[in-house]
Amino acid sequence: VCIPGSDGVSRRLQDSPFDFGQINWKEIVQHIEPSRSSTQPCIVSRVFFHLFIFFIGLAYMSIILSKFPGNFTDFYPVHTWDEIRTHGYVLEKFGAAVAAGCSAGESKMVVLRNWIGKIASRPQFDDQAFPTFSKWVDVFCDEGHREGARILWVAWTDFLNTNPPVEFLEKWAANVLNVTWDQSLVRSPFDLQWQDGGSGRKVLPVVAEQADKFMKQAGEDVLDDGVELQQDTLAKLQILCEVYNTLPDSMRMEPSLPKKDDCILVRKVNLGLEACVADESGATFVLRAARQVQSSLDAKAEERAKKLGKSTKEYKDEL
Repeated sequence: VCIPGSDGVSRRLQDSPFDFGQINWKEIVQHIEPSRSSTQPCIVSRVFFHLFIFFIGLAYMSIILSKFPGNFTDFYPVHTWDEIRTHGYVLEKFGAAVAAGCSAGESKMVVLRNWIGKIASRPQFDDQAFPTFSKWVDVFCDEGHREGARILWVAWTDFLNTNPPVEFLEKWAANVLNVTWDQSLVRSPFDLQWQDGGSGRKVLPVVAEQADKFMKQAGEDVLDDGVELQQDTLAKLQILCEVYNTLPDSMRMEPSLPKKDDCILVRKVNLGLEACVADESGATFVLRAARQVQSSLDAKAEERAKKLGKSTKEYKDEL
């Protein structure tokens, strides 16, 4: 305590705890009790704190469990094709659909079978505005750098450019689906039928009137459930069959593609979804001899105009 003197100048400390230079330890620190939720004086705070920790842990565990594949799949909505086949408008949200595949040493049977399966997987909706994807990108990577794969690919795209029926591609893909590795070395996707367990199974889904070019011997039986092809499609299918039969099973030829560089082959195939002026082969179709040829032409033009979302007059003017 500082007490001023009588003259207001001199001062001295009296009754100060610091006058002897020592401070009692108890006056500096005291025992500190750790603060815990269980020791809080308010019961409400204790309860809410423990509930908070409980729900945080529960949410964390639910997130971890949801990351495991296969969990909670029963809650996902599953729709059949018959339920969504008229909902082609969903394709408007997609710029393109990409189907990719690669091969290094597979046989030509396996490679062509995979190509057929990919192109047959295109969805065909019952929707005139959006029947299928506006752009379908089919990517094939031949890691073996085989010249035969390039030749077969060119013949395959020539066939697709004639717009073969979707029903034909789907049946062909289903017929060559289940094939073992050993069977792929002796069987061909252009066989009219395969013998499985003593019974014949149709492979190439052509009708009997168009099957003579694919017979291994004259008078070979042709099973039912075929799809009739237009003449240009049938001609390209025959060429594809000849190319397939000419190539070796490994599709390795000399001289081959250079292995030091990758070769990217790109080709635009119409598949009947747009009018093509430069390449009329993609818009070719054949009519049987009939009296009403003009009405058949008008019906075909109207059908293709609907697919393009144009009027019949605009489609005819473009052609």
